[in-house]
Amino acid sequence: MSADLPAAIEALRRAHPGCDFLLVSASISRKLHRELSRLIAGGKQHAGCTVFLCTMGGDSDAGFRIGRCLQQHYEHIRLAIPSYCKSAGTLIAIGAHELAMGDLGELGPLDLQIMKPSELHEMGSVQDVMQALNAVEFHTREAFIKNLLGIRKHGRLSTKLAGKLAARVTQGIAAPLYSQMDPLRIGEIQRAIRIVAEYGKRLNDVCNSLKSGALERLASTYPSHHFVIDRKEAEELFSQVHCLTQEELAICQILEAWLVEPIEQAPVFLNAGLDTKGENHESQDWRL
Repeated sequence: MSADLPAAIEALRRAHPGCDFLLVSASISRKLHRELSRLIAGGKQHAGCTVFLCTMGGDSDAGFRIGRCLQQHYEHIRLAIPSYCKSAGTLIAIGAHELAMGDLGELGPLDLQIMKPSELHEMGSVQDVMQALNAVEFHTREAFIKNLLGIRKHGRLSTKLAGKLAARVTQGIAAPLYSQMDPLRIGEIQRAIRIVAEYGKRLNDVCNSLKSGALERLASTYPSHHFVIDRKEAEELFSQVHCLTQEELAICQILEAWLVEPIEQAPVFLNAGLDTKGENHESQDWRL
C-alpha cells in the first residue's frame, strides 16, 4: 500500500465533506450489483457519494440495478471517470447527478452485447445487425434510383414503365441480401435497443442528468460499440460534466492499478487499508 494513500484520502474527505467514497473496477454484472448492495447496506455513512468507476461494460440489466442502487441509497451521486466507463457503465453514468472525467476518461454508447446465433459463447453488438440492415436499405434505394434514371434516359420509356423495370432489377439485387436477414433476429435486436433506452429513461427521471435528445443519441446513433465519448462530447450529452479535482486526481494516480484497466475485484469503500496493487484487504475496516 502506498504511504501516500491515507493522506490523499484525508485530503479527499476535506475537499468533499459529507460523502462516501466507493471504488469499483470490474465488469458490470449481477454479481457486482449484489456485492455493491451488500457493501453500501453495511457501510453507508453519508447522504452523498463519489464513485470511482473503471469498467468496459457488461450486463445492461445489472447496470440499471447498480444505478438504481446508488440512487436509492444516496441523495447525490458524483461519478469519477479516470479512464474507461463503457456501455453498461454509461447507464450508471446516466443515473449520477454529475460526472467528473479525467483526460483519459471516456464513456461509450448504450450498445448492448448479445449472443451471436452462429457462434458458441461469442458476443456481438446490436448495432452490427442494425447497420447491416441500414446498409442494405441504402444500397437498394440507390440501385432503384440509378436504374430508374438510366432506363428513363437511355430507353426513352415513360416514367411509369421505367419505374416497373427498375423495380424488377432492384428486386433481383436486394432479394439475396434480405433473404440472409432473420426477421425474428431483427425484432430481438430492436427490442434490446428499446430495453436499454427504457433503463436510461428511468435512471434519468431521478436525476435529470441528460440533455434533450441525448438518450436517443446514446442508444442508436453511434457507429460502433467501442466509439469513444470523451469529456468534450460528454458535455454535449450530460448536464453536469466536470474535470477531476486535484484530490481526485491524486487518488487516481495512487490507485492506478485499479483505475486504468478494470481488475475484476469486489467494490470497496475507499480506505487506508486498500492495497494499491489491487488486493482488497477485507479484514481491515478503515472506511471513510
